[in-house]
Amino acid sequence: MRLYHPILWLSDLLEPFFPQYKTVKYMSFQNGHSWGIDKRRSVFFYRPLCHLKSVKYPPDNISVSNEILTYPTEEAAESEIDRLFFGYGPVTGRLWEDDIMLEEYYGADRT
Repeated sequence: MRLYHPILWLSDLLEPFFPQYKTVKYMSFQNGHSWGIDKRRSVFFYRPLCHLKSVKYPPDNISVSNEILTYPTEEAAESEIDRLFFGYGPVTGRLWEDDIMLEEYYGADRT
């Protein structure tokens, strides 16, 4: 028989009701709707996953901002949640040019 610490036992019990990650729908005037991922900070509180968005402008200028990590479909966001559950690092940055994503960077969990 395995002995659990009471906090771990409670966490396992509450996991179906308060998952570690959940998808969230965002609305914007430019793109319509998109999907993001919120990470649980405590039992009831979640915080959106963010990344550094880098945008290339001619001639060789780059603008960087910290933005909420979004996906075009709910399935893409759920796929990223599955990847996070397997222990892979979250997306930490994306490079864009002319509204096309060129690269995606992954790293250790920094949220």
